[in-house]
Amino acid sequence: MLWNTQQNELFDDIDKQCQEVVDAVTPAIARMELAGMPIDVATHRAQIVRWQTELAAAEKELRRVSPSRDLLKPAELQAHLNNVLDAETLATWPRTDTGLLTTRRQQLQLNNHVPALAELLQVRALQKLINAFGDSLIEAINPVTGRLHTSVLIAGSGGRRTRTMSTKTRHSTKTQSSAFTALMPSIIRCRARAPKSCSLL
Repeated sequence: MLWNTQQNELFDDIDKQCQEVVDAVTPAIARMELAGMPIDVATHRAQIVRWQTELAAAEKELRRVSPSRDLLKPAELQAHLNNVLDAETLATWPRTDTGLLTTRRQQLQLNNHVPALAELLQVRALQKLINAFGDSLIEAINPVTGRLHTSVLIAGSGGRRTRTMSTKTRHSTKTQSSAFTALMPSIIRCRARAPKSCSLL
């Protein structure tokens, strides 16, 4: 009983502290959302072309190292893993709920020494860049302000960091959220432009 009482008091105190932090940063977050971020569209379009060129080369290399299987298809990749993994690795390889070999990115990255996996991961990464961070980012530019506007969830990530939501809608989607968040450093480095007499920090 004592622990239950102390536990409730402790959690109530933590919730209060978290709420105080959220309340303190909300005005700044609101200003960030309203201000948006300018983006150099021409520079970003040039980056998309580079990604597309890199993707074509990566796909060619993947076909070279795996000429008989389309490893972008889960079933083909699972068959490939069954063929190339040794018995010990195969026995400890994580499985899906249906008993098939998992093809999750994290597992492939841990085993990128396996034939064709490094090439497959490169293709997947470039495809994601183009699909999630390519023309869709340009389409997300507000036609009135000419800027990118996003919604932000304070402490919305697993590590209690600020998480970016969709640039197009008020609804958070995994692809759009991760796309905008992952691309943010790249935008800041080469495509975001500060107004005259201002600097990006």
